[in-house]
Order: sequence, then C-alpha cells, then structure tokens
Amino acid sequence: MSASDMIKIYPNPATTKVEVSYTLPENETNATLVMTNALGINVMTKQLDGTNGKMTLSLEDIPSGIYFYSIRCGENVKTGKLIKK
Repeated sequence: MSASDMIKIYPNPATTKVEVSYTLPENETNATLVMTNALGINVMTKQLDGTNGKMTLSLEDIPSGIYFYSIRCGENVKTGKLIKK
C-alpha cells in the first residue's frame, strides 16, 4: 500500500471540522498526524490508533488559512494541504 492510500482528510476546504479516514500499511498499528500553519508552527498533533478507522477533528480553535499536514507511519509519510475557511 502506498502512502497516498493511507489517509483521506475531507471536506477540503473545511469550516469547523474534518473527517480523517485512514488505513495503515500492513504490520503498522499507529501513526501520527501533525498539522502546521503556513509559518511551520504546529497547531495540532493526533495519534491514529489501530490499522484503520475514522476520526473527527475540530478546527474551531484554528484561524482561517492554509495548513499543511503530515502523517507518519513507520517509514511511510504522506503530506497534504488543508484549507480552513
């Protein structure tokens, strides 16, 4: 499984919350999601436990703007951009 198959974050752009849907690579049981703002400042860190699942993340405490996320799972890393309206 490639890192691009590992996670989906939606809706994007988002307003108050996003859904994180993930399936981790074989033999991996946890991953870390880190979200940073455009200045590279960490605004959120969450653990993704289990081989797959869904999680809702609240964005209410984060100002509108462009954010970057990375998910690290073993040697796999996926990065992406999230826009909060």
